[in-house]
Amino acid sequence: MARLKLQSPWIQFYDEIEVFFEEDPEVRVIYDEDEYEIRLYVDDPQKAEALTNVLPTEKQYGNITLRVTVIPSNDTAVGDIPIIKSDILQALSGNPIVEDFKVVTGIFANDIIYVVFRKEVVQYFNDNLGDANGNCSTLYQDIAKRIFNEIPGVYFCTSEDDYEIAIIPDWP
Repeated sequence: MARLKLQSPWIQFYDEIEVFFEEDPEVRVIYDEDEYEIRLYVDDPQKAEALTNVLPTEKQYGNITLRVTVIPSNDTAVGDIPIIKSDILQALSGNPIVEDFKVVTGIFANDIIYVVFRKEVVQYFNDNLGDANGNCSTLYQDIAKRIFNEIPGVYFCTSEDDYEIAIIPDWP
């Protein structure tokens, strides 16, 4: 039976972060509903630092402030380091949903990084009334665009299939 309970936007944001990192063996995502806080427990301190740089520290939803906290495995504080493009590479390294990183150099003044995600539809509950089960169906690239801070020169995309798409001529 479909769930009919409406879901708040901060829970939707949590669900996106959770589904994005659920296959990453170095990241565990927890939501503290009393504190309106998403906590990412990260085994690798360098990855934790990189995630701190590329994720927002808070999101405002009306009178609710959702905090996003990255906690490295040794519980040491993560420094305030300026965002650099290599952070996204470190933050997503080892995550099986990432198929490739493509770095384009020499064409533009700055390098361009493409994070290429596995071609797969991701589903999670978000009280979507347009879906019989209340799910959102999306791609990892779309979730990445919503959960990470914007970093100039970093783009998220989905891998291509190795076969050609058949075109049906004279479709009515």
